[in-house]
Amino acid sequence: MSTLSGSGSTFFSLVYDEDSSMIANKFTQKFPDFNVKILDFDNNGLIIER
Repeated sequence: MSTLSGSGSTFFSLVYDEDSSMIANKFTQKFPDFNVKILDFDNNGLIIER
């Protein structure tokens, strides 16, 4: 699944972990000026500790 995020400055693709490197490589080849990053989910959110 892919979507254009915000005002168009970010293209977000949600893929399975095992497919992420292949998808990132395809984007890098097709769009060499893009900054392609593979990121993990943060399932805990913000945690404030004292």
